[in-house]
Amino acid sequence: MNEHQLGRLLRRVILLSAPLPTALLGVACGGSAEVDGTGAGGASAGATSSAGSGVGGSGAVGGTGAVGGTGAVGGTGAVGGTGAVAGMGGSGTAGSGTAGSGGATNGCKSTGVINSCVTTTIQVPVSCVGDIAVGMPLPTEKCHELCAPSTFSCLVATIDSGNAVSVTCNPGCAVGRRPAGFDANTPCDPSALGDYFAEIARLEAASVTAFRTLRDELREHGAPRRLVRAAGRAARDEVRHTRTTGALARRWGGTPRTPSLSRVARRSLEAMAIENAVEGCVRETYGALVATRQAERAREPHVRAAMMRIARDETRHAALSWSVARWLESRLDQAAKRNVERAKLAAARELSSSIAHEAEPAFAELAGLPARAECLALLAQLQRALWS
Repeated sequence: MNEHQLGRLLRRVILLSAPLPTALLGVACGGSAEVDGTGAGGASAGATSSAGSGVGGSGAVGGTGAVGGTGAVGGTGAVGGTGAVAGMGGSGTAGSGTAGSGGATNGCKSTGVINSCVTTTIQVPVSCVGDIAVGMPLPTEKCHELCAPSTFSCLVATIDSGNAVSVTCNPGCAVGRRPAGFDANTPCDPSALGDYFAEIARLEAASVTAFRTLRDELREHGAPRRLVRAAGRAARDEVRHTRTTGALARRWGGTPRTPSLSRVARRSLEAMAIENAVEGCVRETYGALVATRQAERAREPHVRAAMMRIARDETRHAALSWSVARWLESRLDQAAKRNVERAKLAAARELSSSIAHEAEPAFAELAGLPARAECLALLAQLQRALWS
């Protein structure tokens, strides 16, 4: 699927997922939600995507909707904070809570507090994660058990020579391609438009490294030059996005911060494919969808103009992820292919379960962020088209 085909698909998904007039204005990306596969009480659609998959069908978002809070998990587990904000162009920020970072575990049950906007690494016995390879995501239930119910996703980071496993608890503050070694240890404050764009700028800056790493690894593994060049171009795009969103942050009083990145070793083809599936084919594709929606619906002229360019770039980046996935798949054995597919489907489920802390920031309409109900519908349509 090239960028033009994907762009048409994303615009169709937005059209088919338009909210009802009575939909509450909110934001998405963080928390817990459920998608009703029967389609009862939800919108449905039957358009066909350029990838050959049906968008919509009988099962869309329905039932009783989503289980959402109004903020992050804080203190001893009480709900608090100000909610969450959807990502744009591959980025987003989660709501602030009263919690601090932590994550100490007692056996396989978390007894610490995981801040809703801080990536935390915890140590658990190998028996807590079972037979899961390094870099693979944990099932949602296990992730919530080890980290916190508000955690977006968990990955097995390392397995030492003894009996300990490092698990990374990811709060889901970014929707899009994050580089290996990215540290989200920065409080998120979605209460003001300037702070929102400051966090977006930080995440866009991190994406520069993600694409430079992808470019270098593709070159080392003998990938076609067109993929190497496309990854290099994407890195340059992200430099421009960082400047653009940084300027928007400063326009509304925000202060962009430099991302914290740790050095990581070069990865195997399978590890590359797993990251590309999770960060590119799922998260970045959804980020491109949200960016496209913002480009069409943002009421603030400066935001709308910025997002028009960013959305085009992010759609091209998402299409690159799918091209990279096809090339990598041709070089993997069957066991590795199954691991990649499991990781992709798990990431899609995690993204689905992460949507929908209800919140009503004053800038949601200005920034073109979708309401909670619409975001659920967007994700349901996209999942049917690309991830099922």
